[in-house]
Order: sequence, then C-alpha cells, then structure tokens
Amino acid sequence: MRRKINKALAMLMAVAMTCSTVQLQAFAQTTKEQEQVITIEEQTTEEKEAVESETINEALTIEEERTTQAEEIQTEEAMTEEVMTEEVMTEEVMTEEVMTEAVQTEETQTEESEEIETESIVEEGKDTSWDGETTQSIYEAEDFKVTFTVSSYWEDGFTADIKIENTTDLDIQNWYLDIPLANKITTIWNAEIDTTQETGYIIKNAVHNQDIPAGSSIEFGIASEEAFKGFPLSYTLLGDALAAEETDYTITYTLENDWESGFKANISITNHREKALEDWILEFDFNREITNIWDAVIVSNENNHYVIRNAGYYSNIAAGETVTFGFTGESGDSDTKPTNYQLYSYLPVEEKETETDLEADTEQDGLPDFMEEYFGTDKTREDTDGDGLSDYIEIYVLAYDPLLKDTDGNGIIDSEE
Repeated sequence: MRRKINKALAMLMAVAMTCSTVQLQAFAQTTKEQEQVITIEEQTTEEKEAVESETINEALTIEEERTTQAEEIQTEEAMTEEVMTEEVMTEEVMTEEVMTEAVQTEETQTEESEEIETESIVEEGKDTSWDGETTQSIYEAEDFKVTFTVSSYWEDGFTADIKIENTTDLDIQNWYLDIPLANKITTIWNAEIDTTQETGYIIKNAVHNQDIPAGSSIEFGIASEEAFKGFPLSYTLLGDALAAEETDYTITYTLENDWESGFKANISITNHREKALEDWILEFDFNREITNIWDAVIVSNENNHYVIRNAGYYSNIAAGETVTFGFTGESGDSDTKPTNYQLYSYLPVEEKETETDLEADTEQDGLPDFMEEYFGTDKTREDTDGDGLSDYIEIYVLAYDPLLKDTDGNGIIDSEE
C-alpha cells in the first residue's frame, strides 16, 4: 500500500516536474519573445531617435543658416547704413564747406561792395570820415556860397544850420539845393525836402524864403537821429525858369475902366496843371504903357514887351488855383489887348516835365515807342532779337523774351517752337 502511495507521489512529482519544465520552457520562450519585441522596440526607438536627431540637426542647421543669413543681412545693412551715414556726413561736410565758401565769398563781395560804396560816396560828394572835432565847413561856388555848421551833436544824432549866400548881383529865384549828405535827415525847418535820392537830398525853399536877393542869404536847419558822418563836399543850386505849356494855364485880360487919359485893367492866371506853378513870370506884348502895378512887379519893358514877376506873396499858383494882378496906364486905344503870352515857372532842371507820346510807333510794329523803351527793344527794328517774330508778337501774344532768340534755352529758336 505504501509503495503504491510512494509511486503515486513519485508520479505526481514527475508530472509536476514535467509541468514545471513545460511551463519554464514556455516562460523562457515567452521571455525570449518579449526580449525580441523589446529589442525591436529598442531598434525602432533608436531609429526614431536617429530620425528625430537627424531632423533636429537639419532644423538646427537650417536655423543656423537662417541666423547666419540674418546676421549677414544685418551686417550688410549696418555696412550700408554706415556707408550712407558716411555719405551723409560727407555731404554735410561738403555742404558746410560750400556754405563756408559762400559765406566767405559773400563777405568778400560785401567788403568789395563796401569799398566800392565808400569810393562811390566820396565820388558823389559825400564825406563819411568826420574827425569828431570840426563843426563848420564852407563851400564856395561861382555865384553862391554854402556854410554848413554843426550846431550840436551827440552819440546818435546832431543838428546843423545851413546858410546859402547869393554872391552875385542878380536875385536867385526859387532856390533848390542839391546836398550830397551821408546822413538821414529826420527833421527840417525853414525849408522842405523835395527829393530823397541815393546821392543825398534836394532841398527846396519854404516859399517865404523862395528867392535870395543879390548880396543876401537865407538859412535853414536840419536834424538827424544818426551820429554825424561828415560834411557834404559840394553843393549844386538847381532851378531855372522853364516855359509852361500852353495847355498848362489860361490868361484872362479884363479892362475895368478906360478914360481919355488912362485906363485900369487886370490879368488873371489859372493853373491847369496837377502841380504848382512856382515863382511864376509872365511875358507879353502890350501896345499901351503900364505906369502902376500891384500884386506883381514889372521886371522890364522894352519895345512894349513886358516881363512881369510875382510879388512874392503870390509867388506860387497851386493846381487849379488862380492869381490876379492889376495895373493902370496912360491913354491908348481901349481895344488894344496884351498878346503873345508866355508863362514861366521856376523848377529844378531835373523836374522839367516831358510828355510821353503814347501813340508814337517808329517802325509801325504795333508796339509803341514808350513800351519799346520799357522792354529795352530797338524801336527802329520790328524784330529786335532777329528770331523771325516781331517784338509785338513776342510780348503780347506769346509772352516770349523779345531780346532772346531762344527764350526757354532749349536749343530751338522761338519762331520754330
């Protein structure tokens, strides 16, 4: 019985052992398979990692290339900007040099201009080199003398008295004085500023001192808000009796009374000009003898030709105004009237009026002579610049320069444009 039991146990153990071996083999086989799977997975993982590593490396390479390119671009841009900055700096330096040169040129030109102006001032009779001490200057001409006296002066101004003496035996009528003064006159008394010009001033009388009798003198004063620069080097007395145009005035003779042994009459002068007739003189022929006169003066009477001058208080006839003087005389024909009137007015020679003929057209090209003078064209030639177009066409129709063959400078003459 025991044997049977032991045998059964042995068989069970054998079976158990057999089962364990089978299980172990199966386990071993499973383990091997798992190891193979793990190996495959490890290989796959390594391959993936290699691929990923390669991808990452490629990405890094691309990024590095992009970074390098960006750096190169930035470097190029920086270099370009630096070059541009250098160019700008160079341009600024050149501009500065040009401006400096221009300033130097302008300063040189200004200095030269000042030198020329100084020379011109001296040539024009102005003195700008006052010594600060001399207070009087005397200028003597053939028929007059001028004494310029600085009566007071300070840092930025002065006053002066100017005396004109008549050194002849004839009256100086309606005086005008040309003074080449370097200073600006701000105030004047006993005279008037007639004209301000580059060379100085033309000073005229104040009417009450209009004439300077022979051997007499008049004085006027000036003030300036500038430091005194110097005395005028010369003076010119202007003025002459200029014949007025017949259309400038009207003469009216009125016989007030006539009796067998004498008569009474008057003459009226009306000014039709836009300016005054200054210091008037009237000449006429009259075949009756004037023995007494008022509001005028008889200068001369030769062969019944009378020269009548104003009496001083009616010396100027304002525009549109009338003055009248009266006289009496001896017997004669009551029908006799003055004839051949000629009125004179004393004015500076520079003020002698000339009428402009608005219709004169020498070459009959439609452009009046006075316009030819304005544009500088030749009034004796229809086509001044010789470009085939008349001066009239160029000025009024095409707005070209009548003095240039090629107004716009494009190489084509105006007539072919």
